[in-house]
Amino acid sequence: MLVHIDSKPGEIAPIVIMPGDPLRGKYIAENYLSNTTQVASLRNMLAYTGYYQSKPVSIVPSGMGIPSISIYAHELYKNHKVKTIIRIGTCGTLREDISTGDLIIALGASTDSMVNRTRFEGYDFSAIADYQTFLALDLSAKRSQVSYHTGNIMSGDLLYYPAPEKMNVLNRMNILGVDMETAGLYGVMAEHGCKAAAIMTVADHISKGQSLDPMARETGLDTLIEITLGALESIHDDL
Repeated sequence: MLVHIDSKPGEIAPIVIMPGDPLRGKYIAENYLSNTTQVASLRNMLAYTGYYQSKPVSIVPSGMGIPSISIYAHELYKNHKVKTIIRIGTCGTLREDISTGDLIIALGASTDSMVNRTRFEGYDFSAIADYQTFLALDLSAKRSQVSYHTGNIMSGDLLYYPAPEKMNVLNRMNILGVDMETAGLYGVMAEHGCKAAAIMTVADHISKGQSLDPMARETGLDTLIEITLGALESIHDDL
């Protein structure tokens, strides 16, 4: 069995916050958690376990794309007995009523990837969040009074899409945002009977040509982080 998370048994908490970027994870661990210990470093995918208030939580990065997040989520659920994964990261949008800096909580995730069809024996799989985890994020976002949206997103295999005009169908189907990971996470979650949800900051407005700068993507997402941590009090370690 291949192992991509070189943590020992018991070193990873039942609840994992999963950014794509290992440096974003390092930022969260150093600035928001107490009694923090680095628990993994293989392939420079740095992982940390610490406490937010009195609740144990681990920060484990996923890398980019559905194949990468599927590997790390699978090993967390199966090898480390993780109960809940919250993906945090960035996404793009085409919607005129959504702005850069807004948050999106993904109730569902459509995809052009074949991974969930492969997992679901050729059928179309409805990749949806665990409702209780989604609700905890939704309530935390409400308390913060930030601009946020909930609904369906699209997880694509390609960042540089060769036929961008075809993305207009996303507006027609009321897709709020586009990322590269969430549908894969929700598929692995369902396979293992665990919990997951995803919350993202809109970093790119595709139709308006607007983007957050690289530094803001790495360390300027404090509102997203604080809302995610604020949701932990409503998330229980058991299934």
